[in-house]
Amino acid sequence: LEEGPKAIELLEDCYERTKKTLGEDNATVMQVASALALSYDDAGRSEEAEAILRDTLEREIARFGDDHPHTITVKQNLASILRVQDRYEEAAPLYESSVVSAANMLGEKHIMTMKYRSNLALFYSDMGDYEKAETMSVAVVRDREEILGPNNSSTLASSLNLALLYLRIEKYDKCIAMAGELRDRCMKVLGSDHLYTAIIESTYGQAELKNGNAEVALEIFESSLDRYTRRYPDEKHWRVGHAHVVRGEAYFALGQYGNAEADYLKGHRILDAALDPTNRRVIHVMECLVALYGESGDPEKRAAWAERLASTQEAS
Repeated sequence: LEEGPKAIELLEDCYERTKKTLGEDNATVMQVASALALSYDDAGRSEEAEAILRDTLEREIARFGDDHPHTITVKQNLASILRVQDRYEEAAPLYESSVVSAANMLGEKHIMTMKYRSNLALFYSDMGDYEKAETMSVAVVRDREEILGPNNSSTLASSLNLALLYLRIEKYDKCIAMAGELRDRCMKVLGSDHLYTAIIESTYGQAELKNGNAEVALEIFESSLDRYTRRYPDEKHWRVGHAHVVRGEAYFALGQYGNAEADYLKGHRILDAALDPTNRRVIHVMECLVALYGESGDPEKRAAWAERLASTQEAS
């Protein structure tokens, strides 16, 4: 399968041809549109992806109804884009209605229902409802391991989400134990350059850093950043920016302020271009820069970034 610009080019051509031949409301055309939107999103073109998915969702509902599997899939894809942009109020009804519809139509343990339950658990984590997120995540991992096996890609995805949750709620020992083993499984099953491998490796490093193991974390971050830059060679995707930020945090913990500054600034440049300026990831790296210049003794730069941070927080 093609990836990157070539995939987008092929999908754009396929979309225009099928739309011209079959019409915009044809089921196949809408599926191609959704695939094109996901390719746009993966390339960092989230605004174009959102526009296509919103249009496709309207057509899916009009043609098939709110509970049709195709409609549910588009809801999930749109919700995912909105979640990354911290637009939780818009994403919530899409996630929650998807799970209800899938459970009613397919059953609680159907492969697609479990996928949507996993996504909803991740969303609850973003919303700060950690108890509900953990309960749902553990249940999904258990069900997927039972039905699909531990090395199924869907099981790996749910396990990844649970590891991310453990990182967020500061259960670092659980996260480290799970992430280290999961990284090995992802590399074996999916390959070293798969997105899941890069994400779980970064998660592993962040847990080690929070646990006070900065040198171990730095080595892990070097590897995960390399995976991200191979996947996104133009270095415009927000995941590359975030990878620079977490490596910068390891440098900061080790007192290597020059390296930390370089990573923070590059991370901020990428994140600020790829995401809304008020996104929590952008705000976080600005907080890192304020702390860095305060610790390294550069009051002018600290004041400049503190002012910029305050203005951004006020706007958000």
